[in-house]
Amino acid sequence: MKSYFVLGIIAVLLVSGCVSQTGTPSTGSGAGYGLEITDFSVDQSEVFSGQSVHPTLTVENLGQDVVSKSASFALLIVPGDWNVISGPAGVMADKKVVKFTKNLDPENTVIGTQADSKIMTWTVKPEVDLEKGEQRTDTIFSKIYYDYETVSKGLVWIYPESERTEDNKITSTDTFTATRGPLDIDVSIIPDPTVVEFAGELLTVQILITNIGDGTPYSPGQISAEHYSISEDDRNNVTINIIPKGTGTVLEKVDNSCETDVLLVNNKATVMCDLNITSEVSVKQSYPLEIRVAYGYTTEEQTSVTVTGK
Repeated sequence: MKSYFVLGIIAVLLVSGCVSQTGTPSTGSGAGYGLEITDFSVDQSEVFSGQSVHPTLTVENLGQDVVSKSASFALLIVPGDWNVISGPAGVMADKKVVKFTKNLDPENTVIGTQADSKIMTWTVKPEVDLEKGEQRTDTIFSKIYYDYETVSKGLVWIYPESERTEDNKITSTDTFTATRGPLDIDVSIIPDPTVVEFAGELLTVQILITNIGDGTPYSPGQISAEHYSISEDDRNNVTINIIPKGTGTVLEKVDNSCETDVLLVNNKATVMCDLNITSEVSVKQSYPLEIRVAYGYTTEEQTSVTVTGK
């Protein structure tokens, strides 16, 4: 059930340059949480009307999930009196949208591989009706869309009632670690520590989801290169799944206590989920728990070009 709502934040960066020389690159924010626009620039930031311009977009997977080529694409937005002449590999018929031609893997420190990146270049031409010497500064936008997932894993420690009064024994705390993505997950267990007297008692998992990236999340699997308009119902909507793990776990989700679709408000949402402790606990024991948050994500950058009539 949807119970949260907020408009995401889209960060933009302005760039300008000078006549007949290479334009100053627009370096993206490089927050390093997911698929990031690390550069968006033009080869010339001041041109004559009818002269070709080449915008180049560079993206890099700086998070810890794989960006699937089937759910990711880039979009170039130019003024209405500009023509898009050609685009990079994967460009669609309108020449503005580019499907990714391969998955983009994150850095793997175990085997020593770097994060995958992709460079895309378009050829565009301003057909601007200006008097000789008259100038106009136009803005070109780039946007990326991709599906991503942030995963938090940890152990839930449960103590038997026999240890309730033995404070020296109740020392373990529940610790969860999340993968890096534009949405962050912070998990806590209530009560902490959890002491159980009989089977059927409940504990609560509290999950704080925070948008720490520079863009806007949306419902996963709802946007494609053919249909990329994000509806208000999908904007800032994410999917969450709480999964007790391990063989012989005593933890079981209570029906209807866990939301699956969550809307962020002010870039945050708090989700409470009850777990049933299905059997008595005779000794201190830890049980693995996994929280998966799936979402689409979009970010945007911009650069400027000054057009002179000739």
